[in-house]
Amino acid sequence: MSQKRFVIFLAILLTLCVVSSVALSKEKVLQFAMTQEPDGFGPMFSMVAGTTVEGLLDIGLLYRDNNWDLHPAVALYRPSVEDGTWIVNDDGTMEVHWKIRDDVYWHDGVKHTIHDYVFGFEVGLDEEIPIVSRYVTKKIDHIEVINDYECIVYWKELYPFADLTINGQGALPRHILEEVYRTDKEKFINHPYWTNQFIGRGPYKLKDWVPGSHIEVVKNENFFIAEPKIDRIIARFVEDTETLAVMIKTGEVDATLPPTVPFDVAMNLKKSVDPNEINIEFVPGVVWEHIDLNKRDYPPFRDPRVRKALLYAIDRQKLVDALFDGVLPVAHTFMAPRHPLYTDAVDKVIKKYEYNPEKALALMAMAGWTIGEDGILENEKGEKMILNIRTTSGNRPRELTLQVLQDMWKKIGVKLEIEVMPPAVLFNGDHFYRREWPHMIMFAWVSYPTSMPLMWHSDQIPTEENGWSGQNIAGWANEEADKIIEKMLVEMSEKKRQELNVELMKLWTEDLPSLPLFFRVDIATWKTNVKGIKPTGSADPYTWNCWEWDIE
Repeated sequence: MSQKRFVIFLAILLTLCVVSSVALSKEKVLQFAMTQEPDGFGPMFSMVAGTTVEGLLDIGLLYRDNNWDLHPAVALYRPSVEDGTWIVNDDGTMEVHWKIRDDVYWHDGVKHTIHDYVFGFEVGLDEEIPIVSRYVTKKIDHIEVINDYECIVYWKELYPFADLTINGQGALPRHILEEVYRTDKEKFINHPYWTNQFIGRGPYKLKDWVPGSHIEVVKNENFFIAEPKIDRIIARFVEDTETLAVMIKTGEVDATLPPTVPFDVAMNLKKSVDPNEINIEFVPGVVWEHIDLNKRDYPPFRDPRVRKALLYAIDRQKLVDALFDGVLPVAHTFMAPRHPLYTDAVDKVIKKYEYNPEKALALMAMAGWTIGEDGILENEKGEKMILNIRTTSGNRPRELTLQVLQDMWKKIGVKLEIEVMPPAVLFNGDHFYRREWPHMIMFAWVSYPTSMPLMWHSDQIPTEENGWSGQNIAGWANEEADKIIEKMLVEMSEKKRQELNVELMKLWTEDLPSLPLFFRVDIATWKTNVKGIKPTGSADPYTWNCWEWDIE
């Protein structure tokens, strides 16, 4: 071979090597979209969008898969009575022995230890910190640290899910938060750690958060379960669901995850997209769409006759038939039929408020409300029943639902004024938990397969005294219900919990603290070249196995 040919051959070979190298090093990037932007991460926040993204960034002791089965993550095992790691004492106290992995690191490289759970326990008990719920945390007496990776949790009382948590809250990186917590709690509450400086132990690290646009994460090559297959994931915030539908059809996003496109948009997409290119999946869920009433600031709502009249005046079956092709089940309680505690016995005893406008008018009259000359209900003081209801903007089904309600309630003399707000504003802590909405709010609660009706206990009503923590936004305070819930929370037998739940469901539907509408199906979309997404149908994030996701 001549020298010239050799040089040409070498040049071609080098070019091929460079091309091959580029091809081999090609970055895998996945973009998914949600209809909400998280308000933050950690125990002070509860938005679905935050849960979805936090599933990329952090992982707990255990994780639940799409079949609702639990697997160890940070924990080496799930404690059990059978193996002696969970001891139930005769006096009703318990001891749960935990061991965690010694190869787990926070994203900044600091080793994760049991002490992060002990710090989280202290924060969780602090009434000055607006934790979403500290009910479980209060059941724990103390945590005995054996070494950096082992502890015994001493419970004051029985709790059937003590094998799922060390402190009722989760771990907090004390190397970042402990000093500011001890010196300035206001600064601690507003620390950027909870938002754009969040670090976890999960498969991805937070790279960037552009408010109103997106969150970008990059893979954690040292993730202790397995190195993620996708290099970067971008979570985009698209509040307008019609815009999001176009992005799905055009392939501008690879996937959408909860909170995602609503049912009607998803149904239209399923009819119009090529199933060989895009998956549109519907999963029976436990997401409860309902209306909460501000009984604290609007006295008429304290009268159960008014609450029942409002529900009797809604033809919910007609509503779901018209808006959701009859696929979504009407909700008669806050608990979905798919939940393990919802049995046939529950279905038999609950009160179901079938559409009956005549009965609604009669109940309103008994409560002192009659229709005036202008067609609007009024009481003897001349006060009109003109109600404000707020919900999330950009959610077409919710807006359509409220328009239907507006027409139905008009027939019994209730004037409904609809106000839509961006999710970040509606669910802002001051607005949402302090109940700064004047009359009504429509939104959804999600639950886990192991969820108990804790949120309906009276001490879960957010107040200034408890730091505005708790999910009893409806403000339901019922002494008999409290006793039943307290029994359920310490009952170790699922069968007996189911029996107690029958009593609670009967009581709840008789008192009707909120207005149940329907249960949603969970919806996810993804391109067929995206592999590994497995919807859960529960509050467990769809990102539960994101390290397994891949793009072909």
